Amino acid sequence: MSLRESRGGSDAAFDCGLISFADDGIIIVSERFKNDAALLGVKTDGIIRDLTDGHRAYLSWHRTNIFMDKADG
Repeated sequence: MSLRESRGGSDAAFDCGLISFADDGIIIVSERFKNDAALLGVKTDGIIRDLTDGHRAYLSWHRTNIFMDKADG
């Protein structure tokens, strides 16, 4: 899957910090969203291929500043 393809049903979840992606492209799902992701059509086994260094830098920023990795966050 490309970066563009991964954005389909996951845009809002990514923008709200409910999902992010590791530097290797594997999806990371917030604990607070794990139970609802499938109900909303978000694939939790996704991977982004062909990431550039620019993508990785942005994803690192996203994980630090936007992603909610705590259930009570």
